[in-house]
Amino acid sequence: MKKKLRTKIIFVLITLLALFSCTKNFNETQGNIDDSGILKSGKEIIDLSFTLTTSKDFILPETQLSDLDMSTLNPGNDKQHVRMQLLESGEMIISIEELDFKEKIKIPHKLLPDKSKKIKKTEIVGTTITMYDEDGKKVHSSHIDVPNQLELVKKVKEL
Repeated sequence: MKKKLRTKIIFVLITLLALFSCTKNFNETQGNIDDSGILKSGKEIIDLSFTLTTSKDFILPETQLSDLDMSTLNPGNDKQHVRMQLLESGEMIISIEELDFKEKIKIPHKLLPDKSKKIKKTEIVGTTITMYDEDGKKVHSSHIDVPNQLELVKKVKEL
C-alpha cells in the first residue's frame, strides 16, 4: 500500500514539474514572436525592408518567333514588399508579400478564369519556407537550404 502511494506521489510530482517547466518555456517563446507572427531565435542585427516593382517586356523580331512563342511573350509587372532580418544567431528571416497596384498590366485574354489559389505571401524562417494564399491560409511548407550567416553577424558587430 505504501509503495503504491509513493509511486502515485512521484508520478504527480513529475507531472507537475513537467507542466510548470513547459509553461515557463512557452512564455519565454511568446516573447520572441514579432508583429507578423514569426518566431525569432535571437535579437535582430539587421532589419531591411523595401518595396520592389519589376517590369518585363520583350523586344524581338516577330518573324523569328512561332505563334506559341509570341503568346508567351506578354508584358507584365509585379510589386512586392520584401523584409529581411538577420538575427544574432545567424538565422535569416525573409518575408515577401505580393502587392496590388493601379498601374498593373492586365491583358484581356479570352481564357477561362483561373480559380487556383495564388501565393500572396512567402516566408523563409531559418530553413523552412512557407507560402500563404490571399486569405492568409498556409498553402505549402517545406525545407530549404539557407546557409547560416554567423560570419556576417560577426562583421556587423565589429563595425
